[in-house]
Amino acid sequence: MNIPMVPLGLQSVCGGDLNKQFQSVIPSLIDAITGEEAGGKKASVSITVTFTPIKDTNSMFTTTFKMVPKYPGTAKSSLCQMVDGELKTDAPTEQLTFIKDKEDEIDGQQRIV
Repeated sequence: MNIPMVPLGLQSVCGGDLNKQFQSVIPSLIDAITGEEAGGKKASVSITVTFTPIKDTNSMFTTTFKMVPKYPGTAKSSLCQMVDGELKTDAPTEQLTFIKDKEDEIDGQQRIV
C-alpha cells in the first residue's frame, strides 16, 4: 500500500484537521468580538504543534496539535465590606416575576407582580 505524501504545512498537519478546526472556530470568535456587548474586547487562538520522533527511526515523527480558543471574558465588580465579622456585599438585582393566576388578572389582562 502506497500512502500519498504531501509537504508538511499548516494546511496538512494531522490530515488537515488543524485547518478544519481553525476554520470552524473562527466564526464564533468573530461573533464574540463584534457583538453589541463586545466593547473592543479581543479573542485569540493558541495553537501548539508537537513533533515526537518514532523509536528506532530517525526519519519518522508523529505530529499532534492542540488548539485553544480564548473568548473575551466578562467581568463585573462590587463593593464588599466586613460588618460585624461577616463579609457583606450588594444584594443581587431583583428580576420581574410573572405570575399567572386568576386574581392577578385585571379585566382579562395579566399584571406584573
